[in-house]
Amino acid sequence: MTKVCFCVRNDFHHKFGGDTLQISKYIENSPDGFECEIVTYSHFKDHKAHFHNSYDIFVLTNIDRCYEYLGFYTELRKNVDCSRLVVLPIHHSQIYVESYYLKFHPLLWRPIKLFGGILFIEKIKSLIHMIRENGDKKIPYLGLLLSNYKSLIAESLVKCAGWICIAEGEANSIKSDFGIDKPIKYSICQNGADINSSSNFGDRNIDILVCGRIEKRKNQLEVAKLLSKSPYKVCFVGALNENHKQYSKEFLDIIGANKNLFYLGKKSPQEISQLYLDAKLHLSASWFEVSSLVDLEAYIHGCYVVSSKNGYTSEILDQHSLTLIDPSNLIDLVETVEKVLNSNRNDLDSRHRSGGLNTWKKSAEDFFSGIQSITATSHSKLNPGDTPMGQAS
Repeated sequence: MTKVCFCVRNDFHHKFGGDTLQISKYIENSPDGFECEIVTYSHFKDHKAHFHNSYDIFVLTNIDRCYEYLGFYTELRKNVDCSRLVVLPIHHSQIYVESYYLKFHPLLWRPIKLFGGILFIEKIKSLIHMIRENGDKKIPYLGLLLSNYKSLIAESLVKCAGWICIAEGEANSIKSDFGIDKPIKYSICQNGADINSSSNFGDRNIDILVCGRIEKRKNQLEVAKLLSKSPYKVCFVGALNENHKQYSKEFLDIIGANKNLFYLGKKSPQEISQLYLDAKLHLSASWFEVSSLVDLEAYIHGCYVVSSKNGYTSEILDQHSLTLIDPSNLIDLVETVEKVLNSNRNDLDSRHRSGGLNTWKKSAEDFFSGIQSITATSHSKLNPGDTPMGQAS
């Protein structure tokens, strides 16, 4: 039995995200011979000694969540052979993240960039986390806060056994953002999507469905403004981000002022599956994504998919199935969705379009096969022209 520890962010269980679903699906569909546990950083640091020898493989997740990720790494590297560490990066391209900050915080971004850009913001978040967790006590890991985050993350990526990326584009952005080579043993494990068998085929009475937490990054306010004067019935689904109160208020005001716009609130996975079957087109205009799960779920339930170019859905869905948009330039959004909806394609009834997509069972098989292969050999570098495990050259 191979024991695997998924090292996750502290709010993993109560702040649902794509990584929550992704990791949960890996574990739910894990092959025989693997025993898995999810461990938050807070729990880990309170019981360090227990964890060092309790697992065969540690999967370090979310390199963009520096406080937790580097907390795990700096402790484990002292007590565990790095050949037992595998990184599941879930990394957003810093180019796309910077474009988001330039849009919403243009005056602040210039000085922030001088101090390290995105990683400086992560340092501030780290400090807040430490103060919240320790109160008046002496703040631990001050050295971590004052260290060079970029250098330390790069070190972890070089010294670990290997990476499992969601997309080739993600691996390329890590190479670019941290100035390192890809490891010779890295794997591409595309996200999966499953049909909810308990859902009923809908009548496609929703023209445009937009799923995702209501927040600046997901760009729903701009989408609502542009589609408010269109002839289409547009439904938004997702919890309001409590940290974006003014944004949420403006969004709800737009919804309330336009009869063709509807906010359905937070829905369960089964309810969302039914909404996919009731919709003609799914739209995502996020400022940055890795591999959007809602794109795949919408596609497999028969929706046309219009999605942000600032992600890697195009590695999974082909040009016939996917229309890409630029979140920084949505002026032609109404014309774009009109063209897709009026394209006279007759595939809305092909609701179980699973060809070419992984089920979550297949994704889990790829993931666990990947970590087994990665940890079985020593870590080294890719030569020019090499491809990741399981990929054709």
